[in-house]
Amino acid sequence: MRISLVVPVYNEEQNIIEFYRQSKAALKNFEDYEIIFVDDGSSDKSWSIINSLVQEQVIKHIRAIKLTRNFGHQEAVIAGLKLTTFELIGIIDADLQDPPNLLLSMCNLISNDVDIVYGKRISREGETLFKKFSAIIFYRLFRLVTTFDIPVDTGDFRVVTKRVTDQVIAINEQTPFLRGIFAFTGYKSIPYEYSRSERFGGKSNYNLGKMIKLASNAIFAFSDIPYKLFMRLGFFTFFLSIIFGAYAIITAFINGYSSGWLSTFSLILFLGSLNFCFTGLIGKFVIQSLNSTRARPIYFIDKII
Repeated sequence: MRISLVVPVYNEEQNIIEFYRQSKAALKNFEDYEIIFVDDGSSDKSWSIINSLVQEQVIKHIRAIKLTRNFGHQEAVIAGLKLTTFELIGIIDADLQDPPNLLLSMCNLISNDVDIVYGKRISREGETLFKKFSAIIFYRLFRLVTTFDIPVDTGDFRVVTKRVTDQVIAINEQTPFLRGIFAFTGYKSIPYEYSRSERFGGKSNYNLGKMIKLASNAIFAFSDIPYKLFMRLGFFTFFLSIIFGAYAIITAFINGYSSGWLSTFSLILFLGSLNFCFTGLIGKFVIQSLNSTRARPIYFIDKII
């Protein structure tokens, strides 16, 4: 077996050396391998460390890509996938939360009938209660609003075949959510259960804002449920306002005129707020469509070594 290992890196200067040591030990049992580091605009010494590893290697097993700026984790992974050459491709982060020594066992599960082996987390050490809870909610919500099945409690840690990678790249998604895209392809996939470790060093760069952005991209790229939901809510409030208006007119005729300014103000405020939300939702879909039409590159490469 030969494997190309894609490693997105963003400010991981404390982890790269140890990650390379463990990966090199884990991959020595393969017939051949390559490690493709993708520096996603790091502001620390990550690129210089990667560069030194490339220069020091005796056998050329390391390739490295430096993006011009920080484009995002998913974009960095795709940049690495496009440079892979071997028949098996692994995706793993450099923080050592996902152990490299599992790669051989995962690759052994690849067969003529199985093209994707994804890591399924049975425990998550070193992560906050909020992150664990939000992950549980997101994956179950995502499964409800999509027409295909996406595995829960997973990340990007996985091994896939070259033909799957080629199809994923061909999709050319402008706001990529790789966990969803791999599931969307429909290729046979099986889980590999493992316990996720605590970060080897440093702190996570995946803050709340990035988590929300990823979740938003996932839902809007693979589901039209939010649009349908607001459409139905809009129709419901429309008929509700007709009933309320008819009731107010009838009451005025029977009981005499009353100002009713508070109820009118409340109704206008409610409908106005709903209109703002609905307009914002439509705007999101329009922007997604516009980005797809523009087909701009989702990243730019500064160097490849």
